[in-house]
Amino acid sequence: MVALHNKRLTEREIFRGVLWTDAEWHAQRDIIRARLEAEGEDPFRLQFSISREMEKYQQAQPSMRDRQQIMKRIYPPMRLPPSLDLTNEERAWLIERLDGVNDPIGCNILAKLRAIDAKMRET
Repeated sequence: MVALHNKRLTEREIFRGVLWTDAEWHAQRDIIRARLEAEGEDPFRLQFSISREMEKYQQAQPSMRDRQQIMKRIYPPMRLPPSLDLTNEERAWLIERLDGVNDPIGCNILAKLRAIDAKMRET
């Protein structure tokens, strides 16, 4: 299948045969029922035959594990960026810029930077 767009395909678009909702499951069951009735299936065995056919249909679809592995190959997990450790100069620059700030978030960041800076001086 060739995608002529740049959007990320969903599992529903990739695995079209999987029955995702009850409505899809019942629709597939109705298709199987109609086919079996047209073939002249015995009315007393009809429900059992429908169940066997639905089981065969479901077994023919990829399992959740297989679908997850396929999706992982199509869309590999994003790599985390390299460590965001700050250099001594960067920490000093941030401490200087945040010194005297009144914002609670800025004060919290400044306290963390000073604690890191103090630990770095001890070692």
